[in-house]
Amino acid sequence: MLRARLGETVGEIVESKLSDVTEVSIRLRDALMHGHCTGVRVISELKPASPSNGPLSAGDLTPDPILRAYIEGGATGISVLVEQMHFNGSFDLLRFARKVVRLPLLAKGFFFTPQHLADCVSAGADAFLLMVRVVESVGGDLGELIDIGERLGLDAVIEVSNEKELESALSAGAHIILVNARNIYSDLRIDLSNIAIAKNLPEDTVLVAASGITTGSDIEKVYSLSGCRVDAVLVGTSLMRSSDPKQAVGDLVRTGRSVVTEFAGVQE
Repeated sequence: MLRARLGETVGEIVESKLSDVTEVSIRLRDALMHGHCTGVRVISELKPASPSNGPLSAGDLTPDPILRAYIEGGATGISVLVEQMHFNGSFDLLRFARKVVRLPLLAKGFFFTPQHLADCVSAGADAFLLMVRVVESVGGDLGELIDIGERLGLDAVIEVSNEKELESALSAGAHIILVNARNIYSDLRIDLSNIAIAKNLPEDTVLVAASGITTGSDIEKVYSLSGCRVDAVLVGTSLMRSSDPKQAVGDLVRTGRSVVTEFAGVQE
């Protein structure tokens, strides 16, 4: 009964907003799937600021050239911060990105209600972030939100920080898992080895490593620590700070393509 009511509510919300959306949803999961077989993909992030580093940009923060640099560099998807208080993002920034980008767009914010998902789809997102701890802290239903997103044509990217949250995500039906290397709930430290909690992830589940990825060696590290399981890396701060984001993305993409072959040789 609850599922039916939520479905009706979201349907009513989205029906009034979909007139703003002209793009057909691009499935992020399809774009990232099987990276552990063919190469680690790069999701580049449009991130105006961060709680730990403040405003981010090597020059003027003009979305258009940054987005085009990401595209030309070879990014598989683009993440856009929509949270304003801590990241200086907005849904307007997402709408702007939708006009420029034909790659899958991931909306990143603190989402935990059907209305939030409606806002994502009406702004042109193809996927949205759900943080297990945030959803659970407000009494939200992770599985219900994943299901609603699916009915809206959106992929849910489920962020976890420990094994318990990973178990909750998989039980709720998650198909894309994002492991955050930053301890955002306490001291903000980075630990790339946290990716190891997802070593035994089901083969049909996409694994994304986030935070602390700066160079190709970082991709190699998380790929190795995950048991050669990582499908993609999400990179924001280092790209936003780069004086040449196209080159920076390109370097990461090249490492992502070569790491599978290199590690296959080591394993043999």
